[in-house]
Amino acid sequence: MHDLFIPQLILLVDNRRSILYVVVSYELYCGYKMSEMKRVLWDAERLAKFSNARDLAEVNRFRTRNEDFLPPYFWELVYIPRTPDESLPLDSAPTDEPGSWFWQQFQHFLRAAWLMPPFSLDACVQLISCGVDSHEDAAPDKRLVVWPYQRAVMFLGTESWRARFCQCGQRFAADKPARRFCSNTCSAKARKASRAVSWGKHGDKWRARYESKKAKGKSSKRTKR
Repeated sequence: MHDLFIPQLILLVDNRRSILYVVVSYELYCGYKMSEMKRVLWDAERLAKFSNARDLAEVNRFRTRNEDFLPPYFWELVYIPRTPDESLPLDSAPTDEPGSWFWQQFQHFLRAAWLMPPFSLDACVQLISCGVDSHEDAAPDKRLVVWPYQRAVMFLGTESWRARFCQCGQRFAADKPARRFCSNTCSAKARKASRAVSWGKHGDKWRARYESKKAKGKSSKRTKR
């Protein structure tokens, strides 16, 4: 696993007082380095973009622009469910129907992981393990390839508050707790809608107050004349 997620502990012994200090590295406690944070946030946002892809055209567009994000075999394998009555014939050609490709099943589980509670331990283990090629000679002492999507899943698993839904229905990864929308467009729409609601509730009062001030201003001008 990338050292981004490995706690860095420094053990210091004060011989005079025989006190053992466990100092957690500042960058891990307060946040990752800015460059690392930007990179893992971008990976989390790419994970959200993949989960939001609605059709084959959007998926292909994502694949073209993010070739390094998912393992290549995600796009090549046909998903064979464990339930015999739901499995595809081994000699059948893959189709575009939901669930026939491995990446479609992965997307299905990814969307489920975004629900409450978001990115639970079991969901993260399941999603991360999808990136381990069963044909590789895996061993505890062997360094496996860590894909960006795995880092994103791990990141959202440790900071699940970032996995959110926008009012438009899109999933997104929040860069700060106050973030409530996936884009500036949605934020602007929300502000406009909020103003419309406020005007509907208080519009008559505001209009009357404006007309009153306007009338007072005109009467004061006449008095001066």
